[in-house]
Amino acid sequence: MKNLLYIFGFVLMLNQGYAQTIKRASINSIGFSSPNVNFSVGQYMAGNYSSGTNKITVGFQQPVRIMLDTTVGIIGDLSICPGDTTIIKANSSPFYSWFKNDTLIKAKDTTLIKLSQNDTGVYRIAYSDGLGHFDSSRKVIITKSPFQKPPSPSIFRDTAGNLTSNYNTGNQWYKNGSIIVGATDYKYKPTENASYTVTTTQNGCASLKGTSYFFLVTDIINLDDNQFIKVAPNPYTTNLYLNFFLIKYYTLNVDVFEMNSGRIVANKMMVSSGANLNLGSLSPGIYVLRVYSNDLKMTYTFKAVKL
Repeated sequence: MKNLLYIFGFVLMLNQGYAQTIKRASINSIGFSSPNVNFSVGQYMAGNYSSGTNKITVGFQQPVRIMLDTTVGIIGDLSICPGDTTIIKANSSPFYSWFKNDTLIKAKDTTLIKLSQNDTGVYRIAYSDGLGHFDSSRKVIITKSPFQKPPSPSIFRDTAGNLTSNYNTGNQWYKNGSIIVGATDYKYKPTENASYTVTTTQNGCASLKGTSYFFLVTDIINLDDNQFIKVAPNPYTTNLYLNFFLIKYYTLNVDVFEMNSGRIVANKMMVSSGANLNLGSLSPGIYVLRVYSNDLKMTYTFKAVKL
């Protein structure tokens, strides 16, 4: 019965000119009629082949070292504020283990760990390529921030149409929930109709987003000869004013419709410029305001948002 010689990680060279390289982590077999032999590095004789005696040289193939990428990814702050979390992420090395204060906490069952204020300590990731090469030089120190989160900013609209935060520094503006890159001043001038929010970071701690402000760019109608019609502020909470300058008209009428149903919910007649439309009792939502003259020669439509 043919016996098999299994060689793992070796190079075989036969005197008949036959040569085979056995790569690391592979299994190959060559048949011999002689009994099984435990091979180590050296030269061996094998008989009973039809071609006669064969010389076999066995030698180790040099293992290929896998270069270790010891990068550690950090998502969040090393000094964690109340309610915040920080993620430490390992790379895709073949083997790694997690340590906290030099105590093993996780083997290779996850590539990241999520930490809160209660998880302060020194974290270390030990990387290995499985061939004896080892690196545990990377460490991350997590501390608890001594500061509290600041209150959410309030948003105001100035006379120039800018949205302003009540914090002078540390602001970040968002449009429809997405960050506006570079918008970090205390004021921001919107260029399109959308919901805007702002956060602030004070002493390294970021606030939650405040109440969103729906901004309507088209809340003023500019006409010839410096004439205009304007509805402000927009959005509004209590008072909504109609301002205008028209050469031929001193009063205007206003019909207010629900945006979704089209139902008229208010009507104001003979309104002078600067007057409060007294729409504070309406439910929060979007409304359509039709502003028109008595002779209907001048009619314009606005959208107003009640917060």
